[in-house]
Amino acid sequence: MRTIQDWIVRRQLALVEGVVGINAFGGKIKQYEIAINPENLNANNVSISEIFEALRRNNNNTGGAYIEKNNMANFIRVEGLVRSLDDIGNIAIKDVNGIPVLIRDVVEKIHFGHQVRYGAFTQDGREAVGGMILMLRGANSNAVIQNVQKRIAEVQKSLPEGLEIRPFLDRSALIERTTSTVRENLTEGALVVIFALVIILGSIRGGIVTASTILLSFLFAAILMKLFNVSANLISLGAIDFGIIVDGAVIIVERTIYEIQKKFKAGKFDIDQDVMDELAYQAGSSMMNTAIFGQLIILIVFVPILFLTGIEGKMFHPMAYTFGFTMLGAIILCLTYVPAMSALFLKPLKNKKNWSGKLERSLEKVGEKIINGFQLVYLPLLKSALRHQAIVMIAAIVLLAAAIFTFTRLGGEFIPQLEEGDIAMQALIRPGSSLSEAIDVSIKIENILLENFPEIKIALARIGVAEIPTDPMPMDIADMFIILEKDKGKWISAKSKMNLLRK
Repeated sequence: MRTIQDWIVRRQLALVEGVVGINAFGGKIKQYEIAINPENLNANNVSISEIFEALRRNNNNTGGAYIEKNNMANFIRVEGLVRSLDDIGNIAIKDVNGIPVLIRDVVEKIHFGHQVRYGAFTQDGREAVGGMILMLRGANSNAVIQNVQKRIAEVQKSLPEGLEIRPFLDRSALIERTTSTVRENLTEGALVVIFALVIILGSIRGGIVTASTILLSFLFAAILMKLFNVSANLISLGAIDFGIIVDGAVIIVERTIYEIQKKFKAGKFDIDQDVMDELAYQAGSSMMNTAIFGQLIILIVFVPILFLTGIEGKMFHPMAYTFGFTMLGAIILCLTYVPAMSALFLKPLKNKKNWSGKLERSLEKVGEKIINGFQLVYLPLLKSALRHQAIVMIAAIVLLAAAIFTFTRLGGEFIPQLEEGDIAMQALIRPGSSLSEAIDVSIKIENILLENFPEIKIALARIGVAEIPTDPMPMDIADMFIILEKDKGKWISAKSKMNLLRK
């Protein structure tokens, strides 16, 4: 199995774009072994170094230049690679009086063996052979995984009957869950913001104009992320706050609606495009400082993150860049797009009896009721706060002190835990234990887990070091992977992962 892994599977998977290597672990690496007979060595006057040199010299392919014939170049090559045990036995060590001394004349036995093992791989209570695909740094992980899956299907056709490549951990499932989480959160967040804007502004068109800045700001950020090679990941995309993005646009649109209502109260019901342009200009000019200043303050807050170095910098730079690009887009849109769209689309409807006019009027009434409700609660509270200023200040200081005290007592972690849905576990046995002892213990652990917990689909262990020691460990430590059933409705032993871990 290890030979098939090294000579068939690995060489075909290494051709996949974005794959830099395949790390193999488990099994036994095949090699030819020669058991030398000391008596035969002495009898033929042969030394160990001569045997080494003979084996090295007689296991090479050699080029022999070329011969010209009929205006053609015929290249010569001598194939000298060992292909069988008999080939080794027929290698000549030296010539004694015209009689060659061969390897088989001085050895006791020529047979197949394996390299000394410093690691192993077990799965579901038996030894197995495993591999790990190493991706080229900077490659598209999802695309590489898909290409590997396609190539594995092709490689499977060339394997002996009954032998199967069975992936036990596929990161594409994690990538899909992560991207779907980002997608759902962004979509739901945008819909909530749009709904709130339409209700509070009391205008469908005003809400749409404001909400459109979300998409355009995000598009602006995506373009700059592409130009500056900033990755779109869970942290960078999760930093986007739609409420902050539309903050400036809400102020300008709300001011424009206020100016229109003021015209109505003054008895000017005929508002043409020129008047709307002037209203939008006045609203934008009067509120521009407020809108831009508020967004700049938020933007400045993220500047210190750009000066982080090391792991912190690698982790949080994409977040700061993504948020900064989005806010920069929002600022530009507030200066140009929002006033122009307000002038075009917020013009009062002449016919308010059709369905759109009735719907907008209904929304205006709902918005007015919501704002009036807020005012009924807020105005008495504001008056009371102004009358008892000392009490308010003391209460604020006490709350601040309580918050600081609580914060100092909180636990903290630099990197939040990523829930992949499976369990990683280490099995440690007595230091200095042999590889065979570690294999036996791992097999026992796997059998116990599989017998007692039907939620476990696969239990496996990687013991010691792999061929490429990306994660070097002694032979008395095993990295165990417990692959769980993803549908928790089928779980029997426990209903949550924490309960399962305790058991």
